[in-house]
Order: sequence, then structure tokens, then C-alpha cells
Amino acid sequence: MLFEVRDLRVVRGQDCVLTLGHAALEKDGPVMISGPNGAGKSTLLAVLGGLITPSGGRVQVLGTCVWPASEAARLAFRRRVVMCETEPLFFRGTVAQNVVYALSDVDPRPALEAVGALHLAERRPARLSTGERRRVDLARALVRKPELLLLDEPTSHLDEQGAAWVVEEIERLSSSGTAVVFSNHADDRLSALAAHQLRLP
Repeated sequence: MLFEVRDLRVVRGQDCVLTLGHAALEKDGPVMISGPNGAGKSTLLAVLGGLITPSGGRVQVLGTCVWPASEAARLAFRRRVVMCETEPLFFRGTVAQNVVYALSDVDPRPALEAVGALHLAERRPARLSTGERRRVDLARALVRKPELLLLDEPTSHLDEQGAAWVVEEIERLSSSGTAVVFSNHADDRLSALAAHQLRLP
């Protein structure tokens, strides 16, 4: 089982931003979370990654109870998961330094080469295009060798070539054994790629 969610509620301030009675999906291909803007797709991804604490319910991911769980258990789980957001944040320094940030004795070059971004290693992230930033963010995820990769609308703001590359990368990662869950609003290429779909109202 990739994940199972029961009676999930996420409240921010006075607003309930996500409710989900029950969903269970197997780990046998890319999973797409779809729905209109504001449906809670990004929030659900963050919950699955242990990055947001729900207001109620039960969440199990990769055989681990993420909620309810102790903070220590969630911290241990988060080492197995990486989430790439629509607008990735980078730190000061070069692309190579960002890719291996907070890691020791890790060579960033293989991950950058895998995503076609080795030539960007000495650049500053602020000087990258949107597509280049997406590639570097994915390289940053790859060096951590996650069991689960969460992608928030991975083709948004990309040109045709960049979007096609993202689709190919999702296929490659999934076939290599990485569990991949991505959100999607209206990209038919991503819809065709998904082995399973969870649609939020």
C-alpha cells in the first residue's frame, strides 16, 4: 500500500482547507492527485510527506502511521520522503551547493547529470530559468534517494520541451522503484501517465 487516508481534516485558522473521508492507493505506478484550484491538492501532498499536521483523521504512508504519531516518528519518516514544490526555494551559493545542502560527503554531479543540469553546477539559482530551477530541484531530491517523491503540479509554467522532460523523468523514477505522487490541474500528459488517480472535489 502506498498510502491510506481516513477521515482527514486540515484546518488553517477558521478555514477547513481539506477534508477526505477515505482513500487508499497501491504502490504500482505513478499516482495523480487532481481537482480544481483550491481543492487541497498541495495540502494533501504535504500531509502525505509529513510536512503538515492534520487537524484530525488517520494517515498511513509506505506502511508507516504518519498521523497520529509522535514528532520523532514523523521526523524519521520525513527522511524517506522529498517534496518538490511549484516554486522551489534555494539557498545562497551555487547550484551544486544547493543540491547537496545539509548533506556530507555527497557528490552533486551524478544527480545533476541525471536531470541534464550538470552544466549549471556553478551557477547561482537566481539566474536560472523556470525549467532549469525545476531540474535542479529534482536533482536535489534525487541525491536524497527518497522512497517517495511528491511533485506539486510539476509541469506548470514550463514550455513544451520542459513539460515533456518532466513526464519522462516521472516515468523513469517510477520504473526504477521510486514511489511518485504528483498533483495535476489540467495537463493531459500527466493524466495519461498516471497509473492511479485520486480526484478531490
